[in-house]
Amino acid sequence: MVASEQPGIRGVVGDTAYHALPGTLVELLGARLADTTDERGRFGFENLRPGQYMLRVSHYGYVERLISIDLGKPGREYSVFLSEFRPGRYDWASSNEAPGALADLATRLGMEPRRNRMTREELERYGDMALCDIPRFRALSRDRQGRNRGEPLVLLRGSNLIRNASLCGWSAAELDLLEWGEDPCADVTKTIATMLGVDCGANPGRIISRFGTVPALRRAWVSLWPRS
Repeated sequence: MVASEQPGIRGVVGDTAYHALPGTLVELLGARLADTTDERGRFGFENLRPGQYMLRVSHYGYVERLISIDLGKPGREYSVFLSEFRPGRYDWASSNEAPGALADLATRLGMEPRRNRMTREELERYGDMALCDIPRFRALSRDRQGRNRGEPLVLLRGSNLIRNASLCGWSAAELDLLEWGEDPCADVTKTIATMLGVDCGANPGRIISRFGTVPALRRAWVSLWPRS
């Protein structure tokens, strides 16, 4: 990735042997835009507002790639290289979970505040630091009044709950995008709570204290998108 003085996102797609891949589908999640690469493998999205997006690059016979983007006033130029698919190689994009998870991600990118996620560019500032050592994630185990609500629930690519997961097992350098929320029922897509098994319509229960009763605390959530 290199910065460009012209606004927008553009680039070229090729294989690992540096051959252009014309006809590659390039989608910009969070903007509801798509393009197909030309005979030189080039694509482009112009007149974009600053924001956070996810570039989805797919071509038949190759492993799909996802690249998070934090677009400011300068534009971005990308060179994207796709690896040839081989039998036995896992490709999450071909799984049953991928279409729904990517559609939900696109909705969150377009509607959720950017303070609820970090792109690859932001994560790179922390290098190999474990997620549990980053202050904003340590804070997720407590609510705004300082009450303990337990470790956050962890999802992989917004679709699979990792049971008994610890944020200490992941480093910032391993991720392309990181999302989180204090309450799964506040998710605009209304699917995070379902993935976590949280019933938002039911009474969450009560916690008794000498000061009276307060609603039980829902655990925060984190969604990890590994680098591809």
